[in-house]
Amino acid sequence: MTKEEKKRYLSGYTQLERSVEERLGELERLQTLQSRLPAGEAVQRSAAQLQRQLEEEMDACVRKRARISSLIAGAGEGTARILLEYRYLQGCTWEQIAEKLHYSTMQIHRIHNRALEKLPSEWN
Repeated sequence: MTKEEKKRYLSGYTQLERSVEERLGELERLQTLQSRLPAGEAVQRSAAQLQRQLEEEMDACVRKRARISSLIAGAGEGTARILLEYRYLQGCTWEQIAEKLHYSTMQIHRIHNRALEKLPSEWN
């Protein structure tokens, strides 16, 4: 697996998490609407369907996070692992990571590249 493929896979968690947040917002808006209107079957069906989709996405999100956490642990202890966690589990920007770790963004990119190289080439 190339570095680009590793980055794409690792980025999948934060993308999935954003999707869950969006669906959660949709469900909250729908439930608010539902509470203001007389009980309509269509609204109730929509809310139930959205709830099921949200539960499925949340399950996928939890599984993906666990898998990525396990892969990141392969980067070893220290700065590299922390950097990968900030980037791929917490969704921090390069600038935020640099500030938290007290490095320049250029150094953060170098550490990131070395950390990706430490990760296994083949993921199942």
